[in-house]
Amino acid sequence: MSKLEALRWLLFIPASVAGFYLVLIVMMVAQTYVESLCPEQYVFVGDIEYCIYPSWVNTLLTAVGGALTAFLVVFMGSIIAPGYKRLMPYLLFVGGAIIASYMIALIGKSIVEYLVLGLSTFGVGILTAVLLAKRYGS
Repeated sequence: MSKLEALRWLLFIPASVAGFYLVLIVMMVAQTYVESLCPEQYVFVGDIEYCIYPSWVNTLLTAVGGALTAFLVVFMGSIIAPGYKRLMPYLLFVGGAIIASYMIALIGKSIVEYLVLGLSTFGVGILTAVLLAKRYGS
């Protein structure tokens, strides 16, 4: 094993974690932007002024963030890993799915939110894993 391969084995998990944090930052910026577009009837002025959007707006933003996270976690880790190219997307998906299940349980407030977050996150994650494994299988 060369030094470059060893380095890539050490970095494939941090690359997946970096994908998570990249999406986290992008979604925080998106949330701030969406709140700046808030109509006056949704602005709450108390100790702190903030926007109270209908719940579907926050659910949509969270679902998009979950889907992007699932894609980047599987994609970045699979691209960096130097070996087991057909197996790695599935392993990253399973590891990400375990962590995502825990995070969805913390975030979700209703059965609709659980379904939307779960379907977007797990759907995009498994789709990415299958497509990458198929690409590396040939």
